[in-house]
Amino acid sequence: QQLEEALVQLGRLTSADRRYGTATTKAVRAWQKDLGLPQTGTIALGELVAIPELPGSVVMDAEVASPGLVLIGGEKIVSGAVGLPEFALRLSRDQARLVPKSSLISMDYQDHTWQAVITGSENNDMGETIFALAAPGGGPVCGEDCGAVTADQEISILAKVAITPPATGPAVPVAAITTAADGTASVLVVDDAGARTRRTVTVVGSHQDGIAVVEGVQVGERVQVLAGPSVPQPSPTGDG
Repeated sequence: QQLEEALVQLGRLTSADRRYGTATTKAVRAWQKDLGLPQTGTIALGELVAIPELPGSVVMDAEVASPGLVLIGGEKIVSGAVGLPEFALRLSRDQARLVPKSSLISMDYQDHTWQAVITGSENNDMGETIFALAAPGGGPVCGEDCGAVTADQEISILAKVAITPPATGPAVPVAAITTAADGTASVLVVDDAGARTRRTVTVVGSHQDGIAVVEGVQVGERVQVLAGPSVPQPSPTGDG
């Protein structure tokens, strides 16, 4: 049935009926022709490898099977991954101190780009900190692409750690932001007539070039830079 289901996915068979009849034999011959193999219509023992799901990844043991070696039968030469891959970020203790638990991690693997968040950490005897990773919404980092992960016992993937989570929104000069004694941040919004209105904002990110991303103003609005403390505050009714 698994063979027939694979032939159905290849477009060589219309349905899987669990019978190796004329239709299956014809489909196998067509498949063998595509692969450049002798068109026997049958598949000998050892020519197919069954894995739990497709797409999947298998690896061949080069120490057991390599060109020139003679096999006697029964050798375990092909293995596949069982279960879902686990992802971890391995850093030195000094590096780990610079990584907040809220960091967003991205990694490229083959043609895939994955995002991950930190779900836990532990230290080992080698002076390293191991951060456990998961997809932002939970589950394995590879999501629906786990079948593409190589079946080796352990692989290394280059990862990028965003120490400061990315922020998007209207940007204003840091010099335009005034912070009150209670920690409230505000800016002076200037309208087309030159009137100024103080508006409370929330700073969601900043850059070393003196730019801050804020919530509370709209794109296109003008703000006053280096506003002095003597600027009168508008009353709740709007009267100056």
